[in-house]
Amino acid sequence: MNGFLRVFKVKINKNVGQLRGNILFFVSILSILQSLAGTLNEATPDQLIGRWEGWLFQDPGGYHPTYKYSITFDKINTTYLSGVANVSLNNDSTIFAKFMVEASILGSMVMVVDQEILEQNIIDAHWCIKTLQLKFSKEEDSLYLKGHWMAPNCVFGTIKLSKPALNQSNNYHPTTDTIPKLHRKISTNKLIHVKNNEILLKIWDKDQEDGDRISLRLNNNWLLENQFIGKLKKELQIQLTQPQNKLILFADNLGTIPPNTIALSVDDGTSIQIITLQADFLSSESIIIQVDPDPK
Repeated sequence: MNGFLRVFKVKINKNVGQLRGNILFFVSILSILQSLAGTLNEATPDQLIGRWEGWLFQDPGGYHPTYKYSITFDKINTTYLSGVANVSLNNDSTIFAKFMVEASILGSMVMVVDQEILEQNIIDAHWCIKTLQLKFSKEEDSLYLKGHWMAPNCVFGTIKLSKPALNQSNNYHPTTDTIPKLHRKISTNKLIHVKNNEILLKIWDKDQEDGDRISLRLNNNWLLENQFIGKLKKELQIQLTQPQNKLILFADNLGTIPPNTIALSVDDGTSIQIITLQADFLSSESIIIQVDPDPK
């Protein structure tokens, strides 16, 4: 009997050891698969750019339980995006708001923060300035962003968004109404000096003519709006009213070869200076034209 027990005990110990080994092997494989799944579900700007649609839900006690929600992201860099979000009551689209948003990416997590309200309409209440904590995932032919949102002085809630995976494109360019012109990033790294307040501007497409349409704004006035620019030079006689005058280029489309690039000549009657400006739907370049009249 003792021999039987010893043999039986040895077999049990052997089986337990094999079972432990199998469990450890299974756990290792599961850990690897989970790691691979996490990597596959990591969000990238190229996956996020474009239009997402879905629903925003508010917990009991809020203004309304269900809202239609959409957001359009534009690529900035590998971990940061900006865009515009639209929200409205699910049963009354006249109660709405349009937000400028910024988003940051960390693995499969995407944090979206409302920056400002661009347009709004609401009765006897205020729109929440939200922070969205979303998890990115891919299921079959769709991409999803799901998570929670919170805001100061507001009842919190959840949000679910999706977009077709087939819509992904490394060549995506946002639509013209994604970011209003005066809310785009404006960079000023060019300064030219002129001798006279009256100047002649000539504008043309610097590169291959590809259907670019642009707007030009001098200080607070529009010189051109949604103007086609080709190889034929467009002439503008300008009166400069300030010692320093800011001229900004805005893109109204992207032609077929983005970004929009124009050549601009500035003739003050004593010299002609030629510069290049670029613009897309995210950012605009500008120049400062400084008037330095000759002393009399």
